[in-house]
Amino acid sequence: MRLSSILYAFLIAGIFGACRPDGWSTESDTSSTPGGTVLLDELPPVNSITSIPVEMEWDFTSYEPDGSTEHLHEHFYGDGTGQVSLALDTIASGSGQPAPPDAGINLIHQNRQIFLSLYRNISVTDNELADTNYSWWQDLGSFSVAGMPCDRYVLDSVFGIGDAEILVDQQTGLILSWKLFDPAGDPLMEMDAAFVNYQPDFGSVVWAVPQVASQPYDPWTSDAIMGFEPLRLVYGGPGFNLDAQSMLLTNAQFPEINNLHLNMLTDGLRTVFVAQQEPPEWVPQSKVYRMSSLSHARSGGVSILEGLISGNWVFCVGSIPVDDLVVLASSLKK
Repeated sequence: MRLSSILYAFLIAGIFGACRPDGWSTESDTSSTPGGTVLLDELPPVNSITSIPVEMEWDFTSYEPDGSTEHLHEHFYGDGTGQVSLALDTIASGSGQPAPPDAGINLIHQNRQIFLSLYRNISVTDNELADTNYSWWQDLGSFSVAGMPCDRYVLDSVFGIGDAEILVDQQTGLILSWKLFDPAGDPLMEMDAAFVNYQPDFGSVVWAVPQVASQPYDPWTSDAIMGFEPLRLVYGGPGFNLDAQSMLLTNAQFPEINNLHLNMLTDGLRTVFVAQQEPPEWVPQSKVYRMSSLSHARSGGVSILEGLISGNWVFCVGSIPVDDLVVLASSLKK
């Protein structure tokens, strides 16, 4: 399955483009004291990691379909205006010992840091959609993450695409721990903060820069610039709204990768991408204008689908069931 080159270009694009008064910074394990639960009438205040100046270290775990796990220890900086930096300190598989990544893995992670910071991590991107698509339950016990007192919420997916659990800093509204599940209730991925600093020093931080700039998509002019006509997305999936359309002129910087048209959708919590381009050179011309079989995979808790539809090469990426990605791909029309 030829996912690597296209997906690499997709991720390197990096578009998918109030502080605690005492600046308390500490390191601790996640802890809790059980209590009751209550169904919330309205969403609590939850802030994005891009909206608050912060330095964090966290442990990220992904659960693969074959039962294997991968553990990453990452170091994050955000300046509160949208700039981010995410370094991979150590990596481990299963019960193996954490070790610094090799040069190749580190480069791939570095090129994906904007995507990983903004779209892999759980974030409430639309309050109305998050309220409509998830039932919010609050645990009434006592919780803390990295020494920070937190509120714990369980988010039940109304459409059954998978629930979530989050722990939110009581003072800043920042998500310090989260866990995402598939429809069967099995974990897909999770993150737990190990260190939080609300008064970071950005003096030596190198901010991530998109290697391929995105531009707004205009159906009247963009098709000629991209060199192909994208298919129209008729249906966004249960609870998902089209958040933005853009184009990525990848071919100018990476001649072997055709330009991309990108649909970004959100249900308020999850983000899904539907990308299109002219078929790669290795696709036989005899197959270009008929639909071939779609290939799928899951990596790092994220589902990936790709295939040829009505003359365009299409791939969909998101932390939702593959079946739902197939519905998205099938709704692309001339």
